[in-house]
Amino acid sequence: MRTTICVLILLVIAVQSYGAVTISTEKCEQLYAQLSQNDPWLKTECGSALAWGEAARIHGILDLYEVTGDTKYLNEVVRRCDQMLSHRDDKRGFKDYSGKTHKAWSVGTKYTIGEAALVGQSGKPVIRIRATTYAYNGETKVDVTSSGDAFTLHVVNAHWDRDETFADLSADPKNARYFEKIINNPDPQPNPVKDPAIKTSQLVKAIPIGMGGLPTPQSVTLKPLSLAYSGYLGIIYHPMLRFAELVKANPSLKEFAPAADRYIKAADESYAEFETDWRKGPGKDEGYYITCKRGGPFPYDNIGEPFNYLGEHVAAQASLYKLTGKAIYKDHIQRMANLFKNRLELKPGDLYVWYYWYGAITKTGWTKENSPSDNYPVMTARPYVEDVSHGTLDVQLVMSAERVGMVFDKGDIRRLANTFMKNVLLPDHSGFYARVDGTPGSERYSDAGVVGWLPLAQVNPAVYDACREVYEKRGTDSFTSLARLLLMDKRLH
Repeated sequence: MRTTICVLILLVIAVQSYGAVTISTEKCEQLYAQLSQNDPWLKTECGSALAWGEAARIHGILDLYEVTGDTKYLNEVVRRCDQMLSHRDDKRGFKDYSGKTHKAWSVGTKYTIGEAALVGQSGKPVIRIRATTYAYNGETKVDVTSSGDAFTLHVVNAHWDRDETFADLSADPKNARYFEKIINNPDPQPNPVKDPAIKTSQLVKAIPIGMGGLPTPQSVTLKPLSLAYSGYLGIIYHPMLRFAELVKANPSLKEFAPAADRYIKAADESYAEFETDWRKGPGKDEGYYITCKRGGPFPYDNIGEPFNYLGEHVAAQASLYKLTGKAIYKDHIQRMANLFKNRLELKPGDLYVWYYWYGAITKTGWTKENSPSDNYPVMTARPYVEDVSHGTLDVQLVMSAERVGMVFDKGDIRRLANTFMKNVLLPDHSGFYARVDGTPGSERYSDAGVVGWLPLAQVNPAVYDACREVYEKRGTDSFTSLARLLLMDKRLH
């Protein structure tokens, strides 16, 4: 009797320490029923809402389908995927900053350059104000006051905690107080530099329009420019193409074939259009997609997309290669995978460590003489070790390339599993470190989801046990995490 009581007490303590989460199919179905049916696009009309939210939910629903085999989940996948596809720029007749419509989803809220025009006495624009910071440009406000032939520019941004005033400005290029000379930083940086010795703006640059002229008193708020962003193609199409692969592999799902064909065609035509953003190099048999054309509104213009974006390109194109057999996808997968593999650093403990980015931005930076960027003509190297959130998409790159027999093998996946167990996972299994080298950091990284690391359990089941323990100890229900846990449990056991 005493032994039984002790066991019960231990069980109560365990439940209390792990919180109130339940790991079961029934619980996952309850969480599924609680998912919002509202269209996430409508709040911001920005591709980020689909890439960083809805796409993950659809993967969770596909996980739950694979766990249960219930096709009602596939019907919901089709509803949500069709909804995402309806928001593609060309489907809704939307033109981005270029004045053209594209087969992609535009971004234009937090992470694009913002602009506003100051008008003169004629009512026509005389000065263009363009943001220089990499984010939160929609929060930059500009006030103009004038007196005679001089004017004052007051620039504020609450997020960056910046309040700048430039007084006694002239619209005459010959004047020592000509506004371009006084306002514009010749070497603008993505983050404001808190150095009182720097007298130029850390938020904006001012550019004359036409013949220029004196602006009238006015107040404007910068508007982020919209960019049809190729970086979101992989993230948004990945769940659509995963669905298509499931349908094409199972004759009993033929009712879903029209939807599968729809998504294959859509992804194929999007990648065909954005082949203009594809670059070979920098090394032999390597390749990548650029963020945008030079001078475009992605702050880091005309350089390679970070590894996490390439990871989802590889995942989507691995499906396209299996579904279409097109050689171009094989070529691009191999080149992006080579780019990543050649930059993985093998460390003691038989594990990999890597950086968020690659090329000059990580290693050397650039000067005005060799700059690839109009937005940042000068850049110091930014050797940031990859964080454990974006790092899951890099894991997706490796897993996807290995799945189609390209570049990576099970040995590479085992090394990534070692990275997770030794560098990512906290010793008490309550969460994660911030970066893949085991560096501690902000809470938002320690709370990163388990979903992206779980696939490594296929080579090391201890990854599953650890992720499950992290989920339990956090004590907060998550539909996507629970669905992936159940799917990996099914595959392993």
